[in-house]
Amino acid sequence: MNTVTASKYSDMKQIADNLQVTTNDLNGKFRDLIPLMQQIDEIDETVDKLEAAAYKLDAYSIALENKIKNVLKKS
Repeated sequence: MNTVTASKYSDMKQIADNLQVTTNDLNGKFRDLIPLMQQIDEIDETVDKLEAAAYKLDAYSIALENKIKNVLKKS
């Protein structure tokens, strides 16, 4: 009985060791990805600002076009 129990605990220790190695490996990969995720966040913020500027420019160009049409109608 003790041999069987010792064998089971040995197997569980091996599984735990493998999990620890895998977890450490994944944590390292995650740390490597952190700068890339920060860059993605910065790009996302920049795209949001660019999109807002594009909407403002579109609204301005529409208003300008309407003003030009009004001036041409009066002429």
